[in-house]
Amino acid sequence: KSFLTPREIQKFKDYVPRNDAQQRAKDFWFFCYYLNGIAPVDAVQLTVNNIRGSNIIFHRQKTAKSKAEAKPIVAHIHEEVQNILQRQGYMRPTHYLFPILRPGMTAGEKVEAIDTWKRLTNRVLNRISVRLNFHIKANLYSARHSWATVMKLNDVSIHDISDGLGHSRINQTQNYLGTI
Repeated sequence: KSFLTPREIQKFKDYVPRNDAQQRAKDFWFFCYYLNGIAPVDAVQLTVNNIRGSNIIFHRQKTAKSKAEAKPIVAHIHEEVQNILQRQGYMRPTHYLFPILRPGMTAGEKVEAIDTWKRLTNRVLNRISVRLNFHIKANLYSARHSWATVMKLNDVSIHDISDGLGHSRINQTQNYLGTI
């Protein structure tokens, strides 16, 4: 699993993007990181309906169909997340939070749009990580792995990390953290 160290995360946070593509990539990486390491495929499918008060509540797309009792994931919307949504997101009730998907798209169109967006965004994140001399080439999933790593380093309980990641079993989280 690829993750950024806490020092690299701070360096990335301080980085001033050189263009709109870098700003979008940085914003989306931090959006995923701040929302309990939300998987990118889950983040792009969030709508205004997922916002409840000062939280975003969602289910993992990966487990939505396979698990009858998939737990909702609750992530707090703090100031950094609000800033990202103001810069990059849509805040209209009929739209996704980010302009990657559109209402009415077929499942195939969604898959194609997400794949294209991930490929382009990962390319930009890779360039930023080279520029900042990270020990890995950052990508969208490194936000998820980085969140879990930081939680582990801060002695957050495995149960809380598991809940944050949306894992249904503790041993799933233990295996996940064991590879980090």
